[in-house]
Amino acid sequence: MVKDVIINLIQSAAAETGFLVYDSSVQLGGSSAKLVIRIDSENGVSLADCQKYSTVLTELLEAEGNLPDFTLEVSSPGINRKLRSTDEFKRFEGAPVRVLVRDGAGRKTIKGIFHVSSSGELIIKSEKKEISLSFDDIIQANLDY
Repeated sequence: MVKDVIINLIQSAAAETGFLVYDSSVQLGGSSAKLVIRIDSENGVSLADCQKYSTVLTELLEAEGNLPDFTLEVSSPGINRKLRSTDEFKRFEGAPVRVLVRDGAGRKTIKGIFHVSSSGELIIKSEKKEISLSFDDIIQANLDY
């Protein structure tokens, strides 16, 4: 029950500050908790943005009063963030990427600069060649700066 309240407050703070919650983790331990939140926006996330979000969320948590002791970590998704949807691929098009794909019965890693084709496939241009992939074949993808 307390966890649901905290998750709602995490989303409320995001709505109030104009950020998206990229990822969050709530670990409860008695009357204390550890909250780890990664926020995002179309314009990226600065240290000042993390501080702004942290201040708003802290105020909401303290006003709720159900959690007298908590640790809060707020950050951006980072430069090696996971790409989890076609929208995220489109947003970061032209960036370096590291993709783990299904390859027959196994897996392989492909690195390069990527683009999304008009037919909806992911095209990765590596130093050696250009590879076209279906999004269904992707196991995991991360930006690779």
